[in-house]
Amino acid sequence: ATIFFMLTGIIIFGGTFNLELESKERNEVLLNSTAERLTKALEIYKKNPKILILFSGVSNKIRSTGWSEIDMAKKFFLEQGVRSENLIFENKSRNTFENIIYSKDIIKNNKGAWGLITSASHMPRSYFAFKKQGLVLEPINVDYRTGTSPIFWINFDIKKGLENWQLLFKEIFGISYYKITEKI
Repeated sequence: ATIFFMLTGIIIFGGTFNLELESKERNEVLLNSTAERLTKALEIYKKNPKILILFSGVSNKIRSTGWSEIDMAKKFFLEQGVRSENLIFENKSRNTFENIIYSKDIIKNNKGAWGLITSASHMPRSYFAFKKQGLVLEPINVDYRTGTSPIFWINFDIKKGLENWQLLFKEIFGISYYKITEKI
C-alpha cells in the first residue's frame, strides 16, 4: 500500500467496458468482469491524489456503434471524482503490444515510478513486454479468477472451470507468441 504514494502514475489497459451502444443510449458506463482494473485505480488515486492515470485502449471492433473505451473511461473517472488533469488517454492501440508501444513515450515523459494495473492472468505477458521496451513498472495485479488452493483448477462448477482453463491457454498462447515474435 505504501508503494502507491511513491508512484508518479499508473497505466490501465482497456477491455473493462461492455456494450458501447447501450452505454451511449443510456448515458451510463457499463463495466464487465475486469472492472477491478478501474476500481483499483480509484483506490490508488484516493491514496495518492497527485497520481497520473493513463488509460490505454480503444475498441478492437471494426465498427464502433456507440462510445469508445476512451469515452467510457473518461466518463467513468470524471464521475468518480478524478480530476481531469490527472487523466491521460491513449487511443490508438488495439491490443496489448500496441498498448505498450503507444504508451511508453507518455510514461517516459512523465518521469518517476509507474504501476501497471491489469488482470493477474495478463500480468506476466504485459510486464515482460514493457520490460522488453525498457520500462520496468510496478505490477498491480487485479481480477483474480482463482483462489490460492488447487481446488480452483478442478472446480466442480464446469462452466467456471472451463473459463479458467480457457484463460490459462489464452495467456500461454499469448506468452508463446510474444516470445516467438521477440516482444518479450
